[in-house]
Amino acid sequence: MSIVIRPGEPEDVNLIIDSWVKSFAESAIVRAIGASTGAYRIGQRRLIAALLRKPEVEVRVACDASDPTIVFGWACLEPAEGTLHYVYVKRGGDGELRRNGVAKALLGGVEIVRYTHRTNLCAHLPIPRWWQFDPYAGWL
Repeated sequence: MSIVIRPGEPEDVNLIIDSWVKSFAESAIVRAIGASTGAYRIGQRRLIAALLRKPEVEVRVACDASDPTIVFGWACLEPAEGTLHYVYVKRGGDGELRRNGVAKALLGGVEIVRYTHRTNLCAHLPIPRWWQFDPYAGWL
């Protein structure tokens, strides 16, 4: 399997929103406020949709080199600001997608200085010390 990074397309939006809402619902902060509530799902979908409409936001998609409709992961960021909003990599059947550089490839060439969403996986990842967690940078 060969992976390439391409710009996000309108056809990717549903996958991005759905995977973002579902995966972030597992985070400690969302569980504390009640991930099962309609308020979380509605509010998070609104936030994501607003971010995706911002002209400075860039979406990058990791996909199969031979079929760009097979998506392995994606990242939502503001490169000029150095802001990472979210990076998502699918779980493979045997975990071959995560921990193999897909997220790093999605962030390639961007000097990240802050991130807006902290998931449970963050505790197990080598996040650089200079990255600042700033959940408010995602709000418009």
